[in-house]
Amino acid sequence: MNRQAKAFFSIAALLLLFLFSAQVVAVAAEPAPAKPAAKPAAKPVAKKPSASKKAPAKKGGPTIEELQVQLLTFAKKCALDMNSTIMPCVSKKEVVAQGDGYVARYLSVDLDGLTASVIASEGSKTIPYVGYIYYQEIEYTSRGKTREEALKGEFSPGSRNSFTELVKYKGGKWSY
Repeated sequence: MNRQAKAFFSIAALLLLFLFSAQVVAVAAEPAPAKPAAKPAAKPVAKKPSASKKAPAKKGGPTIEELQVQLLTFAKKCALDMNSTIMPCVSKKEVVAQGDGYVARYLSVDLDGLTASVIASEGSKTIPYVGYIYYQEIEYTSRGKTREEALKGEFSPGSRNSFTELVKYKGGKWSY
């Protein structure tokens, strides 16, 4: 996937994140219903059971913790795949002449900074959950007087680009 496509998907994911968070905030900010002053009590209102962290997220489905673990496993697998296909990568570094020397560079997804979150999707029967995968792409560079020196030199981390990927949980597994 090229950089423009990644940027587009990242922006789309951020917009979706904004929309979902706006819905969550709107629901959380909803005031409690006022008690009627003089009316007799009609039917008792059934209270929603409090969501326990151990309870299934959806009836008969995995718990939120299990979904979170599955999502992180999926995210790490995707990050490893990205590291092997991203260009320039560790095995296929790019070298360019710059000033009086050369600069070698490659990109890598930061596996240590990889995080993810699970959100129950409301109103969808086919996609019960969505997941957000947050990661950074790091550019590593090395300088040298010759092309070979630049390739054999010590690479240091440079610029970082943050990305957010939106994934879906469907059919018991996570996918793009």
